[in-house]
Amino acid sequence: MAQGHHIIPIRTLAVVFAVLVALTIITVITARIELGVANVPLALAIAGSKALLVAIVFMALKYDNQVNVLVLSLGVLFAVVFLSLTLADTELRGVLGITDAGTTVIAVEAEEVLQEEPVPVAAYQAPEEVYQRYCITCHSLDGTVGVGPSLTGLTDRQPPDSILQSIMDPDVIVVSGYTGLVMQATLNGLGFYTNVSDASVDSLIAWLGDQ
Repeated sequence: MAQGHHIIPIRTLAVVFAVLVALTIITVITARIELGVANVPLALAIAGSKALLVAIVFMALKYDNQVNVLVLSLGVLFAVVFLSLTLADTELRGVLGITDAGTTVIAVEAEEVLQEEPVPVAAYQAPEEVYQRYCITCHSLDGTVGVGPSLTGLTDRQPPDSILQSIMDPDVIVVSGYTGLVMQATLNGLGFYTNVSDASVDSLIAWLGDQ
């Protein structure tokens, strides 16, 4: 004898709907609470329960062949269990000291991370050494004009403060007939501003006064 379509009572549908709404509210509440590794398994359990309710009642599996209900229930249960175990494994790797292949965990104290490395202080260099290393390519001491003007009698033409400015910021005043940006680019390339101390620069200016 053919089995007719089962009519689900409205009361049953209303109860199931209320349970689904309650589970949704629980999902929202638990999502705002930090439960550690339990967050994901709990969310999956709630989602699985809602899926079962929809399938069993709204899809009428409860009134169908009971084997179908059993197969669906076991499928959802296994999916929740397997996903929970997998996600719990990845969440606990850092706690248990387990790392992915090819990676290395280095423990560093917070104080060491925040501590900045000291900036090295440039050592004093004799003025002759500074001239030979950084100046001689462009500036002569015999009056010969090269890429830059000769340094002979420089202190007679410029006061020490002006010479210092010309060294530390050479593009503020560019001597007529010469190209700007060249000196600063050259000194930067040679590491002058990081390797020559202020005392060395002062000695260089004083030494140029005797040339």
